[in-house]
This record gives sequence, C-alpha cells and structure tokens, in this order.
Amino acid sequence: MRVKINGIFFEHFIVNSLDLGFDTVASTFNITVPFDPSNPSHRSLFRPFGYRSVFFYDDNDDLILAGTAINQSFVSDASVTEATLTGYSFSGILEDCTLPIASYPAQFDNLNLREILTEVTKPFNLDFVIFQSAMDQANTPYEQVELGPTQKIKGFLDGLCRDRGLILSHDVAGRLVVRTEPSSGQARGLIAPGAPFTSLRRDTNGQNSFREVTVIGQASATGDEPQQDTGFNPLIDRLANRFISVAQTSGDNALASYLRDQKKNDTVTISMEGWLIGDRMPRPGDFYKIRNSGLFIDNDTPYLTRTASYQQDAQGKTATLNMTRV
Repeated sequence: MRVKINGIFFEHFIVNSLDLGFDTVASTFNITVPFDPSNPSHRSLFRPFGYRSVFFYDDNDDLILAGTAINQSFVSDASVTEATLTGYSFSGILEDCTLPIASYPAQFDNLNLREILTEVTKPFNLDFVIFQSAMDQANTPYEQVELGPTQKIKGFLDGLCRDRGLILSHDVAGRLVVRTEPSSGQARGLIAPGAPFTSLRRDTNGQNSFREVTVIGQASATGDEPQQDTGFNPLIDRLANRFISVAQTSGDNALASYLRDQKKNDTVTISMEGWLIGDRMPRPGDFYKIRNSGLFIDNDTPYLTRTASYQQDAQGKTATLNMTRV
C-alpha cells in the first residue's frame, strides 16, 4: 500500500485503521507517519487545520480511498517524532456540515434528487454519481422538502434516499453515490475455514426480523384511506407468524429500504491475517460465497461485504470483514 498526502508519496507509515464502508457516506482512516519538524515540506503537510488531501493505493496502484485529513496528533520524545492523521473520504464533510447560512431558506419544491444534490453539494465542490439502476427514482420530483439551518446535510440526503428505496454511499474517489441495493453479483471467491481466515462468526437477530412488512402511508387531506405497501422477507420461514407495520414519513418506495434493513439481521464477521483474499484486498460491495457448517451455512451462500476494516501493528497486518445475506 502507498499513501499520498497533498501530492507527496509516503512509503513508511503505519495503518492504525482503514475502515471502508458500503452504505455509508464516507470511509475513514487513521495512519501514523514519521514527522521531521525541521523539514519545511513536513511542516506544510502536517499543519493542524490544514485539511490536506490523502490518497490510499493498494499494491496494484488501484485507488482505495481519497479524502481529507481532519485531525492531527503529534508525539515527540527522545526516540521518535511522528504524526498521526485521521480523516475521511471527501464526501465525509457532509456528515459534519450544514449549508452556509447564506443558502437559507433551503426549500426545494418539485425538484428531483439529482437537482437537490446539485444544490447542496455545490458549496463543497463535491461530485456525485447516480447509478443507472437508481435513475427512475432519482428523477422523480419531491413535492416539497426542506433542509433546516441546523440540519446536517448527510442526514437530510439519507432520508430522501431511504424514502425512495435508494442507498446513499460513496466511491473510492470520494464522490457521493446514489445507488440501489445489489441483489446479486459475481462472487469473488469462496470463504471457508482455513487460512487466511482466523475466525468466522455469524450473528442472527430474530427479534428484529419479520416475515411480513407493511408500510402505511400518510393520510390524505381528502380523508382517503392511507396507502399500504406490503413485502416479504425471504430469510424468514413462511410459517413464522411475525408481522410488523411501520409508518411512512414521505416518499413512495420506503418499503425497499425496510426490506433491505431486514437483511442486516443476518451477519457474518470474518477475521483474517493479512489484507488479501487471493491477490486482492476485499472491498465493500464485493460478493463472496460462504460455506461453513459451524455457522449453519451448509451450502455455498452469497454474502455482500458491508464493511472492510484494515489494521497494522508490530505483529503484522489483519483485516475484519462484515457481510450480510443477499
């Protein structure tokens, strides 16, 4: 792996954590690098509140993360002087910030998601991508939505996406991404007991799982019966008498978001030595098949990688993957 900070490559560094997410607005990093306070270049790169750009590349020189260093910590003693940088993808700024006060009132009448994204990302010079599978929903106007002056942008956009059954995410270049949940994909390999995997753990949450999910819309001003939309969770046995009804706040495709959340009640956590499966670092969004009778997974079953976390210490490199059923 290589790291580039504000245009300068570093070959020697420690990855305290590199946490990549699938349905998150940003991935995060924490690295420690040597710091020479007598080097003008280092003083510029590591200056507190400098918000320097940071790029991570794998051993094949493929981009893994592009973002901004947000926080700095410095240690200076008789043996070493070093700097620790933490930060997130460029899109992570939306988790922290509101719109500038000059942009208010921020009310959007009969605008679609693409038009709203254009308005709210403009002050931050952020790019965004809408997947083809999300285009129909993203191009459907909202009657009226408002971003409050103290409301963080990420929460606002995430709500708009959930109402349409869409996922607010990001890519390796730090762009905001709007997409749908992938239902299938080419599996990159089979995960079974043995190296490089040191442990596999499966957790199922039956209490929060339901066979039948119904979303009840808002009552109309004319007094008509609220619209209902019902779907079924394929992970739950059809004989299980588990039902739930939830209120829909707005939007017209919230059921897809609720059913997507149901899949997260079946997770597999994988710990591994090193960072590679085969010759590649696993990424969020990758599909793998899992077979392990000790986890009640007797057949090759597809799972989607939700998060991939990488760590490095004196003992070597390790990684942790979190996956959910497809």
